Amino acid sequence: MKKLKILCGLVFLSTAMIAQNEKMELGLKAGINYTNKVTSNDFLSNTEFNGTVGFMVGGFLNLNFSDKFRIRLELLYLSQKSEFSAGEVPGGGNGDPFSRSNSMSSLLDGEIKESMISIPVLFQYELFENFFGEAGPGFGYVLDRKIIYVQSIDGIVILRNSDAEKFELGINVGVVYEFIANFGVDIRYTYGLTERQDLNNSSIQLGLNYTL
Repeated sequence: MKKLKILCGLVFLSTAMIAQNEKMELGLKAGINYTNKVTSNDFLSNTEFNGTVGFMVGGFLNLNFSDKFRIRLELLYLSQKSEFSAGEVPGGGNGDPFSRSNSMSSLLDGEIKESMISIPVLFQYELFENFFGEAGPGFGYVLDRKIIYVQSIDGIVILRNSDAEKFELGINVGVVYEFIANFGVDIRYTYGLTERQDLNNSSIQLGLNYTL
């Protein structure tokens, strides 16, 4: 949590310094996200991950450098969930993040729930009238992460609740359309570069923006 406060402080201190000579706009944002998990771990090759719909809420700050170019900083609370189902996986229970004994099990279902603070830093450029393209990095901090088994074999797990990496570095790309005064809608793809138990977040977000 201390690192999160430092990160937020640095981002907004830098923003305040830049904003002294730029036109600022504050706004509110809410929307939904569809989040799934991506893995390159062979151990999870038989595990199917299915995304589900979550929500997001927060605010943003626009720094307008010209009529066409601006930087947007967002501060969002995200709630996201992904379900998983393993067909045939190694069983066990040796206390490692993954169980890897020689015994085999089937029908292993569960879900991963995460709530996090996200700070996207987006470079936006107006491609057409009121239509912007955007791209930039994102910084996140996981407030809570739970792995829940809906259906499993006694003592056999493939993922464990643990002190997985809480910080997340990601990339964002999307578009924004401002359809009437003060209102806009955006669709964005976000990919988490930081792995937690060999899993990366892959998310599509749909947001409604209101400029104060």
